[in-house]
Amino acid sequence: MDISGLLLTPLAALITAMWIVGVRALSSHVPTLRPPFLLSYILGVLLMQPWYTASWRDFGMFAVMLVVQALSIAVGCIIGAVPAMAAVALTRRLARLKR
Repeated sequence: MDISGLLLTPLAALITAMWIVGVRALSSHVPTLRPPFLLSYILGVLLMQPWYTASWRDFGMFAVMLVVQALSIAVGCIIGAVPAMAAVALTRRLARLKR
């Protein structure tokens, strides 16, 4: 694992948690993990700086790193989604009990 995986896993977790809480607070829609995953993936691609690929070997490593990055971001999204969904469910249940 490289340094981008160590940076992107907590970043994806934070983005996912904020997304889930924000969507549930502002609307009644069920949040999906696609928008936070795509945002984290785009940020990860920007951190890898693909415009500096100078040879086919560098481009090949960039392609491999895109797959590895997708795995670490998916793990981050799951790590961020679990406590956020638990907090949203607990908040909704407490609000229903107060009525």
